[in-house]
Amino acid sequence: MGQLSLLVEEETASAKFLEEFASLLSSQLGLLWPMILKTAVRKPTQASLYERFRNVGLDSRKLLLSLLEQVRERLKPELILMAFAPDSQEYLRTLVLPESLLQKNPLLSALPASDTSFGEVLSSRRPLLRSYAKETISRIDDKLFADVGLSSGIIVPVFSREEVVALLFVGSKSIEEFIEDDAQHLEHLAREVGEIIDNVVTFVSLRDEFEDLKRRYQDAVMSEKMQSIVETAVTINHEINNPLMAILGNTQLLLLKSASLEPELVEKLKLIEQSCLRIQKVTQKLMAMAEPKATVYTNGRRMVDITESVPSKDESW
Repeated sequence: MGQLSLLVEEETASAKFLEEFASLLSSQLGLLWPMILKTAVRKPTQASLYERFRNVGLDSRKLLLSLLEQVRERLKPELILMAFAPDSQEYLRTLVLPESLLQKNPLLSALPASDTSFGEVLSSRRPLLRSYAKETISRIDDKLFADVGLSSGIIVPVFSREEVVALLFVGSKSIEEFIEDDAQHLEHLAREVGEIIDNVVTFVSLRDEFEDLKRRYQDAVMSEKMQSIVETAVTINHEINNPLMAILGNTQLLLLKSASLEPELVEKLKLIEQSCLRIQKVTQKLMAMAEPKATVYTNGRRMVDITESVPSKDESW
């Protein structure tokens, strides 16, 4: 989050500036994510979250642009400034706009100061109307306002969940003094911005909860798969390994008498021994499997790739 500003100079192409400002504002708020309606949902299910995402038609960028257009059309300000704070006490000093725009807006340097109009609004949590043509220039930001050439301004706090999270400021060179109705209009717009922030906070919370539920579900599925594989491996080890040992033992006993056997028979006995040892290794790998990985078998069927699932230094079969 950071400080965003927009300088609208007289009657030039202000719509373009407003559009750029709205885009930056929406990206800073995280509003490019789909937003859900402001609804209290304690433990959303996967289906309800997807349904909410699918049914949301709110374009935050257009909404913010519309709000700024309302400010421009109603008050005709030369300066629109909105600064966001990470909490209710301290503003970020890192600016998100280019240095060239910062040089045009020296007011930004007054934002962190507590002894300014911004600090007063942050403390009182109430809107403030200033007329710089009539008041004595005594504050830091008063001088900055005068340097920019402003004659009046309004500062309105933006609330989210009862905390001041931003300040909205409009300044005019032509209007000597804003009226109370102007401040009330800005307050109404500030409440809408606060609701947008609430929706973003709600969305992020639900998104994180959904990701956590999805992760736990995947872990549970993997755990269930592993349990099935372990049970299968134990069954194979019990049902196959016992007769296998009998075959292997008898084969090796016969091979001890290979001198008295025909060479062709000896070769077949060695082949049986190798096959038995391979089956034994398969059962051992199944018992030691940590993360099963599948591979294509035949006719579109899939099988567990034992070599990939249980890496071993000796991969000879």
